[in-house]
Amino acid sequence: MSATKTPVSEYVYGNSPNEFRLAITGSYVYRGTTYTNFVGKYFFADFYSNEIGILKDNSGTWTMSWQVPNITFSWTSFREVNNG
Repeated sequence: MSATKTPVSEYVYGNSPNEFRLAITGSYVYRGTTYTNFVGKYFFADFYSNEIGILKDNSGTWTMSWQVPNITFSWTSFREVNNG
């Protein structure tokens, strides 16, 4: 079991006014060249809240932030193109 990896982060989920995140869908570690400030960040989406979560490794300490894009649909996946 020495190869077992523990989670680097977790988030509160549920269905109450302060806990409206319910379903992680899609994820991607950015390794492209177009947006250099995104390199190495782990992006994921919550289908229910329509938020984008971003995990960033700060020398072994992971930080999480959330962005609420101006959209009217739910995320279902991410797409990768040639330059990221």
